[in-house]
Amino acid sequence: MRRDGVTEAELARSKEYWKGRTLLRLEDTRAVTSWLGSQELLLDRIHEVDDVVSQVESVTAEEVRAVTDRVFGQSRMSLAVIGPYRSQRRFLKRLT
Repeated sequence: MRRDGVTEAELARSKEYWKGRTLLRLEDTRAVTSWLGSQELLLDRIHEVDDVVSQVESVTAEEVRAVTDRVFGQSRMSLAVIGPYRSQRRFLKRLT
């Protein structure tokens, strides 16, 4: 994501996937109550489904790139290694 970004086709496919999954899920009464309850608890307000769909539709590839740079930026990278490894040289080579 950081190196190649997201194409317009990938972004459109992702938006359609999210919309389809969300709208299908909201056909279930329990999912609707979960949608409403979580928004009330976390946001202290309830967003209409159509408003959220509009917000998702308005996301641009450039906005995705900006978030990707912020989240996956070099200054935020961390690595933890558990267990032995045979060769430090081979190990370090795989990191680059």
